[in-house]
Amino acid sequence: MKAFVPITILTLSSILIIGCEFGNQTETTSRLASCNLFAPAFYSTEQQSLQFCVQTENGNMECSHRDPSILTGGIYDALTNPVVLQVIDSSQNRYALSPNNDLSQGQFIFADPSTQEIWADAISPEQPFLADEPHCLYKSTFSIRGTTQSFDAPVVMNDFDVCGNLNIEITMTDEFIGSCTHALERLKKCYQDSTDCSGMNPSLPQVLIGPYLDAKVITPKEIPDLKTLSYRKNYSGDL
Repeated sequence: MKAFVPITILTLSSILIIGCEFGNQTETTSRLASCNLFAPAFYSTEQQSLQFCVQTENGNMECSHRDPSILTGGIYDALTNPVVLQVIDSSQNRYALSPNNDLSQGQFIFADPSTQEIWADAISPEQPFLADEPHCLYKSTFSIRGTTQSFDAPVVMNDFDVCGNLNIEITMTDEFIGSCTHALERLKKCYQDSTDCSGMNPSLPQVLIGPYLDAKVITPKEIPDLKTLSYRKNYSGDL
């Protein structure tokens, strides 16, 4: 049996690994046997939108839309068009979303065939944002919510027999809890000068807040006042 290659969820703050063993199938065919949630099937889905939002300690919220293609890697590489929805354990509503050229990789999800809803959640425990700043805690939350729209018969798309549309929203939220002004001031200094990063990886500021600064929903001056960082990426089928 070939071990399943886990998909890494590339968040703006952390990497969550979700994996299992799917068996030894590494390539798919464009012709799958049936169109139902109890067998592997192709679903049309295409990235549609990406929104970054920042909330500061005073309650102000700023949001901005960006090109959805700037988020790549991990689950985003698994969401090919079409994507494969495959069964892991139907008795437990456990499924996976896999790229259409490799069923050995995938993102675990739950799916309910009766409602055609899909979902997944991953929550990191609260922990100090910096090891020497115990009064500033950090928590990240990742979620997938969506639905499938199944067809009565397959529709051919790009030489694939597609069984329906997949509509999902992926949300990632990073939250700072407690007294974080001093820790976030250090984050700002590290962002402005990579040689002034005592107690943190010099790449952390760019990974964590770089996309939000690029989206112009926050300025370097406002970093010490951060409360939450969040993004939403939406996909939908178009058949």
